[in-house]
Amino acid sequence: MNEPIFHQPPKPDFRHDLWRGIGLVLLLHLVQVPFALYSKGVTLLFMWLSQAVYVGPAVIVALIRQRYGMAVGIIIAAALTFLLSVGICGVMAGIGTSF
Repeated sequence: MNEPIFHQPPKPDFRHDLWRGIGLVLLLHLVQVPFALYSKGVTLLFMWLSQAVYVGPAVIVALIRQRYGMAVGIIIAAALTFLLSVGICGVMAGIGTSF
């Protein structure tokens, strides 16, 4: 009865952390706004390249803190951003060509 009660933090929920990781990347994409205004929108075409600056460390921090769901969410959102950015670059490059 006189034993101390130690508070155990709850285990992180993988699904909840997955969505938190996706949301984190979407918020980190706001970092692009000042650069897009400065470069007149050119950096938005190459977002996949510049996102490596802030997505890489975010994944590393999530893994160090053993938040594997968040790391997976960050990677998923970064991959989707990469595919979208490369697709837009492909469309923009294809506009100038003729068949």
